[in-house]
Amino acid sequence: MTRAAATLSGVRVGVLAGALAGVLGLVVIVIGTFLPWLKSGSVTRNSYQAGGAMRRLLDVPGWLGAALTAWPFVGLACAGVVVLFAAGLVRPSAVLGLLLGAFAAAVSAGALAVRGSGLVAPEAPGPVVTVVGATALITASTVLLLLPQRPARRHRS
Repeated sequence: MTRAAATLSGVRVGVLAGALAGVLGLVVIVIGTFLPWLKSGSVTRNSYQAGGAMRRLLDVPGWLGAALTAWPFVGLACAGVVVLFAAGLVRPSAVLGLLLGAFAAAVSAGALAVRGSGLVAPEAPGPVVTVVGATALITASTVLLLLPQRPARRHRS
């Protein structure tokens, strides 16, 4: 095997490893969003229910309000990363994965930092699992972005 072929096969292995880690991260993020994030009384709520309740009950300004508005689209953004990758757009999928991972990690970390009051208290399982998935996605996206690009194929005319 020539050096160029070994490098290309190493790139392919790196892309495959990055893709597998990225898909694992995406799946874990989605699972985490459906786990308990908030407990009110004896009822637990997932991230979508908790975010909806916050938007309805509180006037949430600024970036937090924007994050709550965008949060229901996390699953769609996860699907977007997969579609871009499947279409052969590795770098755009990695960029979207990096942004999505950072967003999911920030929202989850924010949820973990909130203190409860009386009957309403944050729950850890959902945000912790989401942070784990976000970390895997950020790592995979970074690996994919740092890999050398494959040389363009030349077509004979």
